[in-house]
Amino acid sequence: MNHSEQKKTGRNPRLELLRLLMDSGPLEQPEAARLLGITKAGCNLHFQRLIAEKYLEPVPSAPPSGRGRPAMKWHPASNNLFCGVLLNRTGIALEAVDFRGERCFTATERFSGGGDAAEVCRKLDDVVAEASEKGIVRCIFVGIPGGIDANGTVTSSPNFPAVNNFNAEAHLRKKFAVRAYSDTMALAIERSETCRFAREEVTLLLDWSEGIGIRFLLGDAPFMLGVPDAGRYRGLWDYGHTRAVPGGRRCHCGKRGCLEAYIGGVPLLEQHPELGCATVEDFAGKIAANDPAAEHVFIEAVELLAQQIRHDIELFGVRNLVLFGGMRPAFPVFASHLTRGLGRFFEPEELASLRILPGGTVPPEHGAALVARDCFFTPSRILRHRGLGQEVIPPEQCVNREDFTIFK
Repeated sequence: MNHSEQKKTGRNPRLELLRLLMDSGPLEQPEAARLLGITKAGCNLHFQRLIAEKYLEPVPSAPPSGRGRPAMKWHPASNNLFCGVLLNRTGIALEAVDFRGERCFTATERFSGGGDAAEVCRKLDDVVAEASEKGIVRCIFVGIPGGIDANGTVTSSPNFPAVNNFNAEAHLRKKFAVRAYSDTMALAIERSETCRFAREEVTLLLDWSEGIGIRFLLGDAPFMLGVPDAGRYRGLWDYGHTRAVPGGRRCHCGKRGCLEAYIGGVPLLEQHPELGCATVEDFAGKIAANDPAAEHVFIEAVELLAQQIRHDIELFGVRNLVLFGGMRPAFPVFASHLTRGLGRFFEPEELASLRILPGGTVPPEHGAALVARDCFFTPSRILRHRGLGQEVIPPEQCVNREDFTIFK
């Protein structure tokens, strides 16, 4: 099947074969042909090409018990790597995983004095070159701390201005001739937080820091609710700007009564100067240390949150609720009082099926590496959006998809 036929049918047999071998374990060629529903001759051709391109390797087999040669089984080669890279103002973190998602290699580079554009490029090249020495890098995802346009150029990074106007994927394609994709690093956080859950489970990710953001995912796939007239997706990180108090406090978004205006980390500190907390981290630390005044303020905030999200938990069938961000140290108090707040609306047996969990158990660079692997296998799902789907991007403005068409 050539590239034009692939576009007509929507199938890519070699990619399907590789995915089958990854998911089902080592297979003989006839069994793979049967499972894919293609001819043995066609399957043999795909095998030969994948072997020639070093995607597959044979599985060591025991000596035959009878006469003749043993049937050869194949699986994805262990030296194929998918790299996740995270950029921030302190440095670069890279992790490489294999087809199974197992960690193979990690590297870090620190910036001197916050880093400038030249240092970012140089040290990005260094970590990718180091990974390339460990195996064949098939795809790279670069997580950026800031806004990014449809072509992958950073438009606004307030906390790391050195990467403004930097296009990491274009740079890596030119430098290493490798498939690369860049987006906000929160995409890596999502993937790292959901990789421990089943694909059929709905997860609510709660990012509670200076503001408050919520993301719903089915497995590792975020809910995307398109609003064409608004040019944005709703129901995502903008959840903090849904109204909780009619005609209430003015939010920085311009509306009144937003949830974030009441329980975002910074608004909480603004409303309670008596706590003497300069940062959200100070506030979370006091809660973790059982400071009565800080606990009281936080418990009230958690109870308001419970009232706001109860409908979503029921409507979407949320199975996992994960807290991360600056308020993560306050998790024990959070879990206890969120359970109590939700208990006013749900039966005990219903609450028993909801898992409330702390985030941060899996490093975000591992999530970034898994995003790189996702880009390899399901580019159409990953490349549709930039910035967590915050902007609705017309197909003609998307990254050149030909660069992500595997096995043309």
